[in-house]
Amino acid sequence: MGAVDEQSFQLLCRLCGNEAADRVRLVTTMWDDVDESEAVEVEETLKGTHWQSFVQAGARPRRFDNTSESAWNIVESLGITTKTLLLQKELVDMGKALEDTTAGKRLRQGKSVTLW
Repeated sequence: MGAVDEQSFQLLCRLCGNEAADRVRLVTTMWDDVDESEAVEVEETLKGTHWQSFVQAGARPRRFDNTSESAWNIVESLGITTKTLLLQKELVDMGKALEDTTAGKRLRQGKSVTLW
């Protein structure tokens, strides 16, 4: 994972927070274009390093295999339960200014973040 990707992922984690992590799907793509054993190795590396704390908090890795069935399986895995994101709680419930939220502080660290 490149530096910009890592920064964007860290921002995502701070937007959602641990309480809403189980509503997140970390979707990998291009399974039909790569050697599966290499892709599995990369996926396991991500789950054991960059994604580890978010997966432990409840985020679920999923594979998209470039079919509509695969896409719907990912969407349906979300179910109908909703949760409030950390950013929502901080802005609405706690009345914080955006720059004082967990995500806002991450952005202020002076690192550029590219959102997908």
